[in-house]
Amino acid sequence: MRLSEDKKLVFKNIIFLGLMQGANYILPFITIPYLVRTIGIDKYGLVAFAQSFAAYFVIFTDYGFSLSATKLISINRNDSKKISEIFSSVLYVKLAFVIFSMIISTIIIFSFKKFYNEYEIFYFSLLVLIGQMLFPVWLFQGLEKMKYITLTNILIKLIFTLCIFVFIKQEKDYLYVPLINSLGFLIGGLIAFYIAIKQFNISLTFSFENIKHQLLEGWHLFLALLSTNIYRNANTFFLGLVSTNTAVGYYALTSKIVMSLQALMSPIGQSLYPHLSKKYHNISKKDAVKNLFSIARYYVLILFLIMLFVFVFSGFIIKIISAKPMPEAVIDMRVLSFVILFGSFNYLFGTIGLINLNFERYFTKSIVFVSIFDIIICLILGYFLKDLGASIAFSLTEFILFILVLNKILRIKNG
Repeated sequence: MRLSEDKKLVFKNIIFLGLMQGANYILPFITIPYLVRTIGIDKYGLVAFAQSFAAYFVIFTDYGFSLSATKLISINRNDSKKISEIFSSVLYVKLAFVIFSMIISTIIIFSFKKFYNEYEIFYFSLLVLIGQMLFPVWLFQGLEKMKYITLTNILIKLIFTLCIFVFIKQEKDYLYVPLINSLGFLIGGLIAFYIAIKQFNISLTFSFENIKHQLLEGWHLFLALLSTNIYRNANTFFLGLVSTNTAVGYYALTSKIVMSLQALMSPIGQSLYPHLSKKYHNISKKDAVKNLFSIARYYVLILFLIMLFVFVFSGFIIKIISAKPMPEAVIDMRVLSFVILFGSFNYLFGTIGLINLNFERYFTKSIVFVSIFDIIICLILGYFLKDLGASIAFSLTEFILFILVLNKILRIKNG
């Protein structure tokens, strides 16, 4: 009966996370065709470049808490005092990191002409940091109580998606795109923060020892997430350094489509993470790996079908979104379709598997290695092949990481 209840809880959280991911990925995805046609591919590329710049600081302020704090909350879910300590420590660290990020980003913006000429769009994009700081998804995920914030998140995202269609009418309105996006995150963050405090009776406490503990807990996961986001999200930024806004627009458009489709699997993975954190804490590593492979059997068919769909119908998808043929974007999307398969398995075997089995260091080293590889390849291929070069770099990086992660999992299984 207990197992049945656990399965019901996981299934419920998959549903709620699926709805929230729909708000986070599908609703913005709806606006892509409108934005490409209204502000043009060049300005769309500029917006994507500014948002990728802000994404670096989002990763920094998150500091791996989306995994480390989720794991700690899941393990200590029945200890309200411990939950308050974790919540408070994470909040204070995030606040300090947001302040530091704004200082560093200001120095960068006013030091380089490429940034200073469009400083408004970079600051509008950076406002998302405050919303991300306040939105404790890791708390709700660790407690497996996603229903409390899902409907609120959907409502907020829906309102601000409609704002795109209301306020973005011509090319010069491109500045308001990141502002609308950031305001959505900010209001959503405030509501989620209020729900967390009231619903779970959290009291804010301050302890240098607890803050130090959270920093140590999150360090390796911070390096892993930072490195992951370098090749998953920041290729847009690196491409913008060596190529044109138009090339950035093609790459940003296709990578966003591919990652939105890949996100169809995210609710499953994110629901399994806290559930298996608790489960793998009480069984042997070999049994845990066997469980991972049993889950992987269901992943293969679904991922392959999604990948095949993207590869075959890429031309049709691009034409619907842009209202005109974009052969460069079609080629990019076909190259990036392999990310759907390898990227999802990297999350399953790496994040859910290796991290929950306490192999954070190996996973982190692997990601750091492939991220350095990605930066070098993206800059070189991006310079010569533009958007296609960035697409090749992304897919190749995911494949190499898949080989490294699978090799470690098999060694655990056979060891």
